[in-house]
Amino acid sequence: MPEYVYEEFRSFLKCGILDHGFIRLKCEDCNEEMVVAFSCKLRGFCPSCSGRRMAETAAHLVDHVLPHRPYRQFVVTFPFEMRHWMATHKSLEKAVHKIVSHEIHKLYQDKAGFPSTVKSAAGAVSFTQRWGSALNLNIHYHILFTDGVYYNDDSPQFRNVKIDNQDIQQLLSSIVSRTIKLLRKRGFVAKEGFVEPPEPDPLFEDGGSLAVSSKAATMGRIAFGPDAGKPVIRIGRTFGYEGEFAVAQGDLCYSQNGFSIHARRHINSLDRKGLESLIRYISRGPISNERIEILDDGKVKLRLKSSYSDGTTHMVYSPHDFLAKLCALIPPPKAHLVRWSGCLAPASPFRRQVVLDDDARKGFQFDSSAELDGSEENKGKAKNYRHAELLKRVFKVDVETCDKCGGKMKYMAAILDPVEIHRYLDHEGLSATGPPCELSEEVPLELEYETLS
Repeated sequence: MPEYVYEEFRSFLKCGILDHGFIRLKCEDCNEEMVVAFSCKLRGFCPSCSGRRMAETAAHLVDHVLPHRPYRQFVVTFPFEMRHWMATHKSLEKAVHKIVSHEIHKLYQDKAGFPSTVKSAAGAVSFTQRWGSALNLNIHYHILFTDGVYYNDDSPQFRNVKIDNQDIQQLLSSIVSRTIKLLRKRGFVAKEGFVEPPEPDPLFEDGGSLAVSSKAATMGRIAFGPDAGKPVIRIGRTFGYEGEFAVAQGDLCYSQNGFSIHARRHINSLDRKGLESLIRYISRGPISNERIEILDDGKVKLRLKSSYSDGTTHMVYSPHDFLAKLCALIPPPKAHLVRWSGCLAPASPFRRQVVLDDDARKGFQFDSSAELDGSEENKGKAKNYRHAELLKRVFKVDVETCDKCGGKMKYMAAILDPVEIHRYLDHEGLSATGPPCELSEEVPLELEYETLS
């Protein structure tokens, strides 16, 4: 596996473990002390960090960025084989996203009816999700668009746009046509069918097991071991042909050639709570602890968010294959998971005039420098969302209020030295031992799970 995969697992095993450092707090009234462990803050599969990032993203967009306008969510999915190509070729994924975003922007501009001499643009925030409910590798897009366009960049005005089923049908056909042309141009497919695709990015060539894991995770197959290639155990009950038409799957929902687009979810300009809830959904992490159960034989039972059409409610993985699925979901370095476009893009002439607070920035720290040193020059430089506020917003844990007397907890120090960590935890009678974090890169093909107790 590439080094970034190992680093993801190492950091996850340290996340929330006091043995690897913590913040020390003290009540100003009763001197009661509290410690808060550090988090890994990575983008892979950590449930707690994904939850905090989800809450931070939704709060920041609703409170500081997105103007009070109606919004529509577009969900775009791709054929199975394309998902693997997009996961192993970053340039292809970038080009496909550009096609999807451009076609939706074009739809809004055409529907607004402005002449080419008038500057107009919708605003969009795009979230790339890499997973399905069963931890299958499924790269797809959740794109939040203003349901209308801004025009006249000197003093921006907003015009609502109404989208109907015919618009979505034509939109999907345009996306499919342009994407297949792109795949043919880059050598992924030919007119007569599939061909041997180009070599993956060097990152996947260096880590051969990652390419195998990605392929298996895309197709819902077991990656390694004696059952490699077989379907994952279930509990409960491609591109199509040339000239295929978009078929309606519901209101504002169409599929064609293995592609699909869903645009039914709409949020009006007054429903800010609904907007935050939607952003939480599209920026969520791939997995939560509540959905996982370790069976008596050591296998991992995963509950699906919603049952399949054939009645499947759970998936069962061997420990080895469960880890392989997680490896495939980790985004490679410098892979963008959130993109801005239209009037919300950083370089757009509309942005500073349409967003709620263009100077606001996201933060993921425990406390601001102004609060730590009390200096006047640092006031106003605090980031928007402190780590303590995120803990309160996501997990209902208020680390700023004393559990004993209700007083205010004051920041004392960040404990990082291993000797000091163990000395303090031993003095307080707290456990200082976490799971082992040293991972060997020479992993055997078959593991004796009964010895790992």
